[in-house]
Amino acid sequence: MTSAEYRQALDALPYGKRLPGAVYLIDPGDDPSIPPLLRITVAELRKRLGIGTAFNLLKFHTASPKISFLSYPDFEKDPHPALADAVIVDLVTGKSRRDDYRSRANPPILHRKETFIPPDHPLHGKFAKLTKQEEAAGLLDDTSRIGFRLNWERALSERGLCFKGHRLVETGDKPLQAATSPKKKIQRHKTALVRREISKPVKTLLELGQIRRNESFFDYGCGYGGDVEAIGKCSSSSRNASSPRITRSGRRWHASARNSANSASARKPSATGRRRKSGSDGIAICGDNHRNPGLDRIRLWITMSA
Repeated sequence: MTSAEYRQALDALPYGKRLPGAVYLIDPGDDPSIPPLLRITVAELRKRLGIGTAFNLLKFHTASPKISFLSYPDFEKDPHPALADAVIVDLVTGKSRRDDYRSRANPPILHRKETFIPPDHPLHGKFAKLTKQEEAAGLLDDTSRIGFRLNWERALSERGLCFKGHRLVETGDKPLQAATSPKKKIQRHKTALVRREISKPVKTLLELGQIRRNESFFDYGCGYGGDVEAIGKCSSSSRNASSPRITRSGRRWHASARNSANSASARKPSATGRRRKSGSDGIAICGDNHRNPGLDRIRLWITMSA
């Protein structure tokens, strides 16, 4: 299955909740209206990875060929079920990861449940009616807040509302006074990144064998040092003498070369005056041999800007 075929199959889905980064829908089983490519892929992944029927919701990522199997217990009974478990599968690499949300105090929850099921589903009308009630009460206006349980419960308390089955009713209590102070704008580009895997630039460098002895790796400190930690583990578990040595200095993580003289020489400009070659994904390469820097002394900077 190519990326083009995957996207074409997603575009052909007759129903599902479409968000900027993914399409969500209840596992269709053998529903003939679902493109065969997706049905066969989902069935094969369940078989190979032992993913049971408890994972009842599917998330098809649109940015890259990935499928997440999501477990929402009591999907039909709970008006806003919480995520309990998730398995994400990369269709390109074949790698999978499982995350358990059951012990989390503030798990993701579902809204607009009618969008996850086909229009002829017996519960579609019931779910849609609840959504209209919530829209009328203004509960769905701020989509940035309501995706997690605690924020959703706070929004209900502020309006003095609760649920009786799939009906929105008043609690009889006086609604809480919503905070009137202006919201503080969070500068997202200055916040630290939490990575669950090595970043793409570092992954590429490792695959090409470009992080070697007499070279250094510098993490600008915009994350939690995940890349350097991963490289450190590779260094400690590898018997190759060319593995870089990992150290930490202040708020910045870096891997320093074992031969500082050679490392310093790598910073010198080449005789041709070509000091720097800009690469993609925040990679800048400096080398003495501008015709083929991969075969000579190279110094690499990995920019991990948020």
